[in-house]
Amino acid sequence: LDANERRRGEFGARVDRVVENTPAARGGLRPMDVITHVEGKPVYTRDDLFRELSKLPPDAEPELAIQRDAFGAQRGREIFRVVTLSKKHIDSARPSFARQQPTPWRGLRIEYVTALPPGQFFQPQASIINRADAVGVLDVVRDSPAWKAGFRPGELITHVGKTAVATPRQFAEAVADRGDAVLLRVLDSNGEEQVRMLSP
Repeated sequence: LDANERRRGEFGARVDRVVENTPAARGGLRPMDVITHVEGKPVYTRDDLFRELSKLPPDAEPELAIQRDAFGAQRGREIFRVVTLSKKHIDSARPSFARQQPTPWRGLRIEYVTALPPGQFFQPQASIINRADAVGVLDVVRDSPAWKAGFRPGELITHVGKTAVATPRQFAEAVADRGDAVLLRVLDSNGEEQVRMLSP
């Protein structure tokens, strides 16, 4: 918010833009919305917003209090929206660290699409991403069954068999205890849809 708004006692973090097919878009947020609270906790700055959201795990569903349609000195109407959090890719010179690295499934390391490096997430297939829930292939173990089946980092998986998957948890549940060959519906880096069979 600008200095005049803060002098009037207003607070919050204003939404500059909303990227399609992200938690913000799915939660109904709009540009120029002002987020004032996360789960009842006041948000005074953008840093406050990021700090409160970063305390929550992926798949959490916090309620956001929002001021919408503010005009000049007139405060907007207060509305509430629930968003389902995912993960965001962070560029860092240091290698990533996790207490427990997820075990690859047949050589596939799966992540939220929003956690893929920008060069993978915002590729020419972005228009397809915007209409398709999917998980992203973060990495493929070389010479694994997935590698030999043609999977590569940056591809998207929309279905395990006939089951749609939009989060790593949904993917893990769909492949749990599957000891046989599994059909996966894939969007490759060119936006081409394929069906691949992945054997153990």
